[in-house]
Amino acid sequence: MKLKLILVLFLSTFVFIAADAQECFPEGISFTNQEDIDNFPSAYPDCTMILGSVSIKSVFNVTNFDGLSQITSIGGDLEIFNNQNLIELTGFDNLVSVGGDLKITANYSLVDIPSFKNVTDVGGDLVIGWTWALSSLPFFQNLSSVGGSLDIISNDLITNLWGLQGVTSIGGNLTIWNNKELISIGAIQNLETISDSLIIENNIALEQLGGLGNIISISGDVQIIDNISMTNMSGLSGLLSVDGSIKVKGNAMLQNLNGLQNVSSIGNVLHIESNNNIVNLAGLNSLNSINNLWVEYNTKLDDLQGLSNLSIIEGNVVLRGNTLLTSLSGFDNLVAVHGNFYSIDNVNLSSLFALSNLTTVDGVLSIRNNSSLIDLNGLNNLVSVLDVFRLDGNDALISIADLGKLTSVGSLEIYYNDNLESLEGLELLNSIDGSLNLTRNNK
Repeated sequence: MKLKLILVLFLSTFVFIAADAQECFPEGISFTNQEDIDNFPSAYPDCTMILGSVSIKSVFNVTNFDGLSQITSIGGDLEIFNNQNLIELTGFDNLVSVGGDLKITANYSLVDIPSFKNVTDVGGDLVIGWTWALSSLPFFQNLSSVGGSLDIISNDLITNLWGLQGVTSIGGNLTIWNNKELISIGAIQNLETISDSLIIENNIALEQLGGLGNIISISGDVQIIDNISMTNMSGLSGLLSVDGSIKVKGNAMLQNLNGLQNVSSIGNVLHIESNNNIVNLAGLNSLNSINNLWVEYNTKLDDLQGLSNLSIIEGNVVLRGNTLLTSLSGFDNLVAVHGNFYSIDNVNLSSLFALSNLTTVDGVLSIRNNSSLIDLNGLNNLVSVLDVFRLDGNDALISIADLGKLTSVGSLEIYYNDNLESLEGLELLNSIDGSLNLTRNNK
């Protein structure tokens, strides 16, 4: 008898819960005015689980979403976009999950978002962006993972990422872009996994990257770009490998690459460009595997110290427009480049001595417009260049005698080197598979 009574009570409770939590709107719903939102509880009293998406876009008279407080889950996207009179985003206190994207964007009058504290799951992207008056993020106190990307974009007054401290994993990119007053990202210190790329760009007040210390690997790219107040990258000290590229560009106050000191491999390109306070590449001391290296337009860069563990570069090397670069010190252990090697417009480069272990370049070797280079001392052990070997526009170059071991090239181009006196050094060159161009070397 007792068993029957328990069973009846259980079934009654189950029926009550099922009736109370009704699924609805499999095709989704769009709200076009405040009245529709206010009338939602009376029109759909049992609707708590919306199977499709919820869209609230460009509703100019909307001021709150209190009429939607019964909703506990949205199977598709929740998009709140361009509602110009929305000051306080309320009404989603009981929302637990969003199966697709959660996007709150271009609500320019929005000051506060007290909703979303009970959200535990966002299956797609979480995007908060293009706000002028919002000074803090929503408090996602129960959110531990974002299935897609997490984008914090163009929020003019946000100073930190408080509200995201529970997030431990991101299934896509982490993008922090163009937040003018952002000074700290330390609140995301529990983040352990970024499944795609890390992009931190154009946050003009951000000085350092504290908060990312638990990130060990990045499957996509790391882009640290145009953060003009950033002085160091020490917050990335836990990072060991990047499957894509690392791009560090336009960080005017950045003095070194400390923070990347434990990175041993980069799957594609290491691109260091227009960081006008970097004097060397210290901070890359563990790097032993890389596909391509681009070092361009770093106006105070003096040498390449920090690259001493590189013996082979699988792809291309581009050294261009580093106006104070005087030597290639740091390449002391480089033996082979399997792509192209370009040294272009490094006007104070006076020594190639650090290349003394280089034996082969499988692509083009181009030494062009390095106006302080007098000789090729450092290429003493170079044996072959499989594509074009080009010496062009090196006004101070007097001698190529240090090419004494060079035996084969694809093509040979030596031109516009105004002070080159002879071709001594090419005595062992016995194979030119392509063209030979010796022009306008005035001496």
